[in-house]
Amino acid sequence: MGNRADRGDVPCAAVSTVPASMWMTQVGRRIGFIAGASLGTLGGLIAAAGMFTSSLTLLCLGTFLAGTGAGAAVLVSRLACLRRDA
Repeated sequence: MGNRADRGDVPCAAVSTVPASMWMTQVGRRIGFIAGASLGTLGGLIAAAGMFTSSLTLLCLGTFLAGTGAGAAVLVSRLACLRRDA
């Protein structure tokens, strides 16, 4: 799988966590998780299309969207675990 340096979605996930948490405070965690999972899926499809068409632009866009979706999904899962223990 490689080391963490080859994962382009990690910085996007780190940067998207704070805005995602503020947005989820307003709309709720369920909608936030659905939006994050959908964004991650869309990003994966766009990144795959970028690989098949040899388009670096599509690959970068897809990786950005996948990382942003991962940040939202991880945030929701962590909040759900913390809430359940409380």
